[in-house]
Amino acid sequence: MPVVSEVPIEISLVELRRLRTLHSKGGLHPRIRALLPQVLAEVVDKELLQPAIVWESRKVLGASGAHMRLDGGAELTRAEGAVRLLGKAEEIVMAVGSIGPALDRTTREWFASGREVEAFVLGELGNLAIGKLGDHIPKSIAEWASERGLDTSGALSPGQNGVDLSEQSVVVEVAGAQRIGVELTSACMLAPVKSMSMLIGLGHGLTKWTHAQACELCSSRDTCRLRTIDPEPAVA
Repeated sequence: MPVVSEVPIEISLVELRRLRTLHSKGGLHPRIRALLPQVLAEVVDKELLQPAIVWESRKVLGASGAHMRLDGGAELTRAEGAVRLLGKAEEIVMAVGSIGPALDRTTREWFASGREVEAFVLGELGNLAIGKLGDHIPKSIAEWASERGLDTSGALSPGQNGVDLSEQSVVVEVAGAQRIGVELTSACMLAPVKSMSMLIGLGHGLTKWTHAQACELCSSRDTCRLRTIDPEPAVA
């Protein structure tokens, strides 16, 4: 069960300025623009980003319809997308990643103390960070798989692409998510909030797709909080 606690996630001012959710019809509000370097500095100074990843791999014993049986007794029963896209894999990696609880806790504290605008900006920065973690997880697993002479597929997440959200319970258990402080709520959501889970196939000749390609197919593409606007001139 590999655990990676040193994940190089960095957020720049340029990236923050391009987040759609920080823009109004008139562009980036001067007050928001002025707050960005301040919020980013607090994130760094207080070490509010504490990214970590954990995963485990299980051999595929059988896959049909929406049902996939894995070594060790684990089963996916509402995962037609996983069977269709990962069913030919030799193994399935179940991974969980999180940026930790500190940023969400600070966001709540800022809202409660009247720092609503800063809290909103901090929350959007956290969304950007979890998006970056989503790019990093498949890369870490691909490096690990390569050492075993295996290739990786693209990544699927419960709640998307034909994998029911309820399957998140299987991913959390198999991955050992508690080792990085991630738990499952009664609604099958991850806590801390800014956490994610993934299914990735291991084997040879598997279908591979990037995070960006998956985003293009996502039904929430037009409203996604992680989408950026076209690059704007950098302004100090």
